[in-house]
Amino acid sequence: MDEKSHMKLWIIILAAVFIVIAAIGVYTAMNKQDKDTANETDLGTIMINWYFPEFSQLVDNSDLIVTATVTGEKSIWDTPDGQKPANMTDYKDNHGQISTEYTFQTDEILKGNISDTFTGRVKGGTLDGYTFTAMKVPTFDVNDTVLLFIQYPKDENGNVIQKDFVQIGLPDAFVQTENGNFTNEYYGEVSETQVKEEIAT
Repeated sequence: MDEKSHMKLWIIILAAVFIVIAAIGVYTAMNKQDKDTANETDLGTIMINWYFPEFSQLVDNSDLIVTATVTGEKSIWDTPDGQKPANMTDYKDNHGQISTEYTFQTDEILKGNISDTFTGRVKGGTLDGYTFTAMKVPTFDVNDTVLLFIQYPKDENGNVIQKDFVQIGLPDAFVQTENGNFTNEYYGEVSETQVKEEIAT
């Protein structure tokens, strides 16, 4: 190989090396951007350790027991007005959260009082490109029929703290099955008759 051909070969090799280095740099930058974007939109994950009382206690402790139909679902910011925070960095740093808000049509009130329609919230949801994940929480589909056991929040004197929604946890929610009974992953299957009998005792 003459000197001229040898020089051309080295130029080609160097050019190939530069192309590989440039490609690695572009991939690294894009990968970092993807990770930064993922981190920016992930508000975190929580695992809720629920207390599951005996079923009789669940009935006794509930201020409201109701069967209802799910009529709507949306995610909502856990802010006083339910709107997206102005400063998302501060909101994320302060462990800000998103909830899923369900609307319900009351079918039958078994205990307590509630309006014909009401709203319930479950921790976790996705909104405006941000996701907050809550493990071990109930989930519903629109048109599901549910059986809910609700305890209202109370102050130190036992007075109910009025809110425009009820908070729903995993022990509180049973979903109707094809046979007409209601099921919860911890308590298993119960019938409406069983609940009524437990209330009467």
